[in-house]
Parts: sequence; C-alpha cells; structure tokens
Amino acid sequence: MWVGDFNVAPEPIDVHDPKRLRNHVDFHPGARAALEQIREWGFEDVFRLHHPDEPEQYTFWDYRVRDAVRRRLGWRVDHIWATEPLARKSTGAWIDVEARLTERPSDHTFLVAEFAL
Repeated sequence: MWVGDFNVAPEPIDVHDPKRLRNHVDFHPGARAALEQIREWGFEDVFRLHHPDEPEQYTFWDYRVRDAVRRRLGWRVDHIWATEPLARKSTGAWIDVEARLTERPSDHTFLVAEFAL
C-alpha cells in the first residue's frame, strides 16, 4: 500500500481545469507519466475503484484561490494506492470535504478507504 500526498493529479478528471493546468507541475505530462510508471508496478487507485467517473472529487484547494472549496476549484493529489489483491478487498473510499471547511484547516483534506481484511 502506498498512501499520501503524491502532489500529482493522475487524470484530467482529477483537476478542476485540465486544459488550463496541463503544464502545472502537479499535472504536468512528465509527472503524470512518472506516476503511471509507478502504478504499473501493480498498484490500483483505491479511490477511483469506487468512484471511476465521478468529477470534482478533490483533496487539495489552493489558499490563494478565493473560496476554492465552494467553487470546486481543486485537485486530487492525495492518494491511496494498493496492490490489486488488497485493492479488491476495499469496501469504500471517500473524501471528507467538511474537514477542509473548518476554521484554519490544512490546504488538504482527508482521503479515507476501508478494507475488509
């Protein structure tokens, strides 16, 4: 299992404006290709197993963007990746956006996955 802030949004669905952000360091084609090479070692994106096509699922919002959370101007750069056998035991995954709306929060929020082991 590999978990944390990867600082890379792997797919266009993982950023609020993929066309405009295509050369940003966290969505740059080179960074995405490098992350894909690691995924090919046998990792599965546990969140996307449960939400394959669900847009606007973000874990990070830049403080410099006014009201970014409510305007849904985010990125999914935090991940839970697991090997295929472990990923298949996942029973759910979600992002806790409410934690990001509290007073003085982190610029990231919680990404959670559950497993039936």
